[in-house]
Amino acid sequence: MLIDVNKWIDKNGSFDEAGGLDLVRHGYEWIRRMRKFEAHMNMTTVDPANVVSFVKNNYPDVIRHVPDINFYQLIRKKKCLPSKTQRYCCEVLKERGGGGTVTLVGIRAEESKTRSKRNEIGTSKRKYDISFDQFDEHKEKMVSCVGGKDKVIISPILAWTDKDVWEFLNKMNIKHCDLYDKGMKRIGCILCPMSSIGEMMKYPFDYPHQTKKFLNEIEILVKNSHYQELGENPNMVLAWYLSKRTVDDFKGLVRRVQSGKFRPNKKNKELWDKFIDYFDLKNVSIWER
Repeated sequence: MLIDVNKWIDKNGSFDEAGGLDLVRHGYEWIRRMRKFEAHMNMTTVDPANVVSFVKNNYPDVIRHVPDINFYQLIRKKKCLPSKTQRYCCEVLKERGGGGTVTLVGIRAEESKTRSKRNEIGTSKRKYDISFDQFDEHKEKMVSCVGGKDKVIISPILAWTDKDVWEFLNKMNIKHCDLYDKGMKRIGCILCPMSSIGEMMKYPFDYPHQTKKFLNEIEILVKNSHYQELGENPNMVLAWYLSKRTVDDFKGLVRRVQSGKFRPNKKNKELWDKFIDYFDLKNVSIWER
């Protein structure tokens, strides 16, 4: 039995990096009956250092896998930045491995509309998508279909809320990554296109080293005539990427900033002011108006 804690480590809520493995150790009866399991973490090369240290210090038995190609090299190979519709980084760096196994992951329906439509049990190639109640009916065919790169994926906490997660962690006295104590609600890869806009805008300040390496790859893309609609300024491509806007919406944002018409709400004003100053959006000129 293989437990893929990569998804617990850095894709979901507070349960991700701790509770998942402990649920297997303490939890449900059907999980408790497992005779053997391994805990694996796929290193993405853009994992927050706090997460990596947390796993090393608290779960030394977790098997960590380093990819053959890192995040930045992957951008160069794909010749484009990752996006919501082109999540090649997840496919290559996060979701690899586990073929021919039953893999437990920590995704929850509360996290997104897409996940809210999933059932508790499925396969990596989406041949099956069933609930726990339906498992007895399909388990013989389902388990026999697993081979090669396919795997049965079980989401035991799919229906859990944030409150459920924290209650479990506190009741079981399970440690959690300190990034949650610093205000983070979910922990994912640095520069992930699935991050919230607030998280994206903070990356240059919270992770300057990774942002600089990301910018280096953008410079290569721009030199090879990619993202020409944003001019020839790599910094503007980075600002656009972090803004989570379409190109036209980003251009409109810059125009409003430069005309003095941009009015962020009070809650986000400090972050927006910092972001605007960092990229010098009040003075930049990258396209014809």
